Amino acid sequence: IALSLFSGAGGLDIGFNKAGFNIVACVEKETSFCQTLHKNLGRYLESDCRIINEDIRILEPEQIFNGQIDFIIG
Repeated sequence: IALSLFSGAGGLDIGFNKAGFNIVACVEKETSFCQTLHKNLGRYLESDCRIINEDIRILEPEQIFNGQIDFIIG
């Protein structure tokens, strides 16, 4: 299980997904990048991946994912 921080448009996330990582959430504060991430859901990313359009500095960990994270992409 992986978490993506500062996800941008998701290029790194797509590569990690293809390598077998289950990305449970992508955190990105830029709305236009999140719109691209939403378009990639189901096509390049797992459809159950949460896209969080917020600044990481104001989030509590449980707001992102309430479980075990094995890997962080950033």
